[in-house]
Order: sequence, then structure tokens, then C-alpha cells
Amino acid sequence: MTTSTRTLPPLVLVDMFVESKKQLSEHVEYLNKINVFPVADGDTGINMLMTMEKVVSYLEDTTDTSLSSLTKSLMDGAFEGAKGNSGIILSQFLIGLCEELGKGEEIGLELFAKGMVKGAERAYGAVLNPREGTMISVMRDTAESGITFVDNWHDYLDATFNAAQESIRRSPDQLAVLKKAGVMDSGAIGFLYIYQGWINVMSKQLSSSDIWIHDSSIDKSEGSIDGIESSESIEHRFCTESRFSSKLPEEQVRSLLGNYGDSFLLLKSGQNGRVLFKIHIHTNTPFVVLRTLKSNGEVQYFKVDDMTVQTLSSH
Repeated sequence: MTTSTRTLPPLVLVDMFVESKKQLSEHVEYLNKINVFPVADGDTGINMLMTMEKVVSYLEDTTDTSLSSLTKSLMDGAFEGAKGNSGIILSQFLIGLCEELGKGEEIGLELFAKGMVKGAERAYGAVLNPREGTMISVMRDTAESGITFVDNWHDYLDATFNAAQESIRRSPDQLAVLKKAGVMDSGAIGFLYIYQGWINVMSKQLSSSDIWIHDSSIDKSEGSIDGIESSESIEHRFCTESRFSSKLPEEQVRSLLGNYGDSFLLLKSGQNGRVLFKIHIHTNTPFVVLRTLKSNGEVQYFKVDDMTVQTLSSH
């Protein structure tokens, strides 16, 4: 069977995510070190890794190995494991990807390509004020670059992997804080590591001799980020995360909370009746956020981190 018609078995998802977790774990300290945007608090790598670890644990615990069951477990793990700004964006991407993959019995190229586009759209939709030069733009550029190559796995993987790298290289020109620090976006590079993990596994499944290795300059851009964001320059001091259930529609939740700070992200699980939400926001009034949540639903989890302390301790 040629790479143009080959489909991948459902269980390949487990290997793909185990490998992507490995790729992240090998680079987690580097991702933390170059973490500049939205705040230089040194946790991008660990947040992405913790999110991926939960996804892998859910996949490995799944006894039904159908694609629909595996993708459901993956989405549940992504929701439960989503940590921090980068983790929530990553989880939205994975949920969008799996919403498409779950429609098939095996992983075909066209289905995978549609899932990548859906994932990028969901990642953008999670961010109240999307910024170019970040992981969401790399997700989009990666997904869109493969649309015209859905009849051949090799061409698709080659196009998307190269597009991801090129998008990362552009990030300092799109986001001034990255250029000032002399680094590329940490979350974007983390996404590249994840995608490289997937490609490593998929190419073996396709019996391909091709090897895709990212440009080493991408993970050597250490720059000089000390002083990029001092404790005095942090506009919204507290990174606030919560999980709560509510009957409110998603847009009303956004309206209620979006003005309390910045870096607002919203992740939803469930469609009808009472819905679970995960909230991420940088704010100066975390307990106002808590009161708002309590008055509009049931708070199951609430966490506040002082980014002033995190920034000082990470650099």
C-alpha cells in the first residue's frame, strides 16, 4: 500500500502521544528558560508537559481501542490535564483534532488534515485576544500548509513540518517582546516538539525511510531575557485558574470574566445542561473572579499563582 492511500490504525495514537511526551520532557527546561510571552514566568515547558502527561495516562488506561474511544479518552485527558496558558491552548488544539479523528475507524490523511485545521481553529477560539508570533499562529500555519497535500502522506508531513519551523522563525518579527529578548516563542517550539513526536511515529507506521529533524537553531535561541519583564512591569499580577460547572452559555462566561485582566482562556467540556469550564486569566483581582464564578455556578477548583514571585525566581 502506498503512502497516498495508507491509513493508520487507531492504536498508533498512543504511540504518537507517548513519543510527543518524550520530546517535550527532553526539552522542558529549555522551554521554561526562553518563556517570555505572555509573562516571563518560566512555566511554559512544564505546563505543556503536564498537559501531555495527563493525555498519555488517559490513553494508556483505555481498554476500548477503537478510534472513537481513544479520541474520547484523549479529549478527556486534554481537558483534565490542561495547565496554564500554553497547556489550555494545547488542549483546545488536541480536542479539535480529535473531534475530526473520532469520525473515522482508522486515521486517514484527509481526516488527519481536517483535524489539524479544526484544532488550530479551536486554539484560536480559546484566546480572547489572539497574538501572532505565538503557538496559535504556528498551529494555524502548520495546519493550513498541508491542505493541498492530502493525497500523499510524505508530501503532507514534509510541508507541514517545514511550515511549522518557518512560522517559528518568523515569531520574533511578529512579537516585539520576542525580538527584544532574542528568542523564538516557547509555546510554538513546544508545539514543534510535539509534532515531531507524531511524525516520528507516523513515518514508521508508513514504512517510510524519511526522517524529519528540526533545524537546531530553533532550540538554541537562548537570547538574553533577564529584565524583559521585571516584577514592576507585570500589569496583571496573579495567574488565576479555575474549574467550575455552570448552566451559562460559553459566550456569557466570556463576557462575565474577560474584563478582569488579560491572557483570558476558556475551555469547555459538554454541550447541554450543566457544562464544565476551565478558566485561565491574569488578573489583579483573583478573588473578585472567584466571587463571580461562585455566583454563576459551582467552583470545583481554584488556584492563584503570584507571577511576580515566579518571574523573580525563574530568572
